[in-house]
Amino acid sequence: MKKTTLGGSRWVAPSALYAFGALALGGGAILARVAFGPRAAILLGAVGALAALWVAQRATLYPRVYLGRPMAFLGLLLSLVSVNESLGAVGYNVLWRRSFQVNGVFAVYTDPTAGWRVEHPTRWVTVNELADQSITLSFKPSMLSQSMIFSVTRKPGDGKTDVRDWADRFLFRLPKSDRTLILERRPFRYPDGRDAFELIYEDPLQTLPLRHRIVFVNQGNDLFMLSVAATPGHLDRLGEEAERFLLSLRAPSAIS
Repeated sequence: MKKTTLGGSRWVAPSALYAFGALALGGGAILARVAFGPRAAILLGAVGALAALWVAQRATLYPRVYLGRPMAFLGLLLSLVSVNESLGAVGYNVLWRRSFQVNGVFAVYTDPTAGWRVEHPTRWVTVNELADQSITLSFKPSMLSQSMIFSVTRKPGDGKTDVRDWADRFLFRLPKSDRTLILERRPFRYPDGRDAFELIYEDPLQTLPLRHRIVFVNQGNDLFMLSVAATPGHLDRLGEEAERFLLSLRAPSAIS
């Protein structure tokens, strides 16, 4: 087979393999965005864009050797689209977390009398409320916002009532409309082995529609309700923080 020289440095057979590789990198960046998230897409998209530019430049200089220049340009387009969309997603997430003071760092609140404790985002403020023999502690961003609240409510109990019954009572007394959605009701085992029950609901007719995720758990003779309330979009982004808070209740004997 006849080969073509490139500036006298080496011999290269005509091939579209380089262009196909650039296209594959561009397509891989799109798939990485779906499978592994924006950061992986940015990395692969940047590599794909550089590869596509290199192939396009070589194909312009040596069109009979570096074949498939349209494939290289398509790969460049896919890579740039992936990088642009992923940078936007990462930037939005950073701004959103900064606005709501969520940075992945948690503080521990310890009750000064009973000694139980829960974890909450370290930069959030604590509000203490007392009503009808129950005590509610709310944790929320120090900025004025009602769209994101973590809370723990302690109510006197008998230590014998099943947590499912507590959840049923709560749901029965809950002010609700015919549009109230019960998204999930399930028993589960708390990390320390106690029986627990989770309830998730939302009411789209509220002035500010919030999704409520509540965990019911007994501790001694008291019932604890750990609640996360946020708009559905915010709750989706708060998944890791919400899970950590809801499963963080510890009895005094479990605190080392």
